[in-house]
Amino acid sequence: MKSSRVYILTEVAARELDANIHLAQKAASEGLNAVIIEENLFRSLFYRSAIPVGIVHLKSLRPEAWRVSFYRALRNKGFLLTSQDQESGLLQEDFQEFASVRYSENTIEQVDRVMSWGRREYEFLREKFPLHVDKFQITGSPRAD
Repeated sequence: MKSSRVYILTEVAARELDANIHLAQKAASEGLNAVIIEENLFRSLFYRSAIPVGIVHLKSLRPEAWRVSFYRALRNKGFLLTSQDQESGLLQEDFQEFASVRYSENTIEQVDRVMSWGRREYEFLREKFPLHVDKFQITGSPRAD
């Protein structure tokens, strides 16, 4: 699917909006129609009405059952999924503990790309999820705070 729309999900505007505006500008410069939308509103619209299929940029891949179900529903409707966790675990010595509550095989298999803050996260994800190494990219911090 060649999509011309990207939905950039946001939760806490004070922390995420500047970075999401920058991402939207980059998407627009690449010819995409970027929509910055609150995560709960997007989910509500998706389940209540037909919204144009596109790329959904998720702010995390926490392995909660409702999220896995939501990601599958998006995939089944033809959406492409990308993610970059808004948290980084940078202050934790062991990335394993942080990652265990932020990623799972079930969530990783639903997405097309996972952007990482840096080499530490990237290498960990490649080692932890070897069946999906082609999905991981190093992009840097998504946060502007």
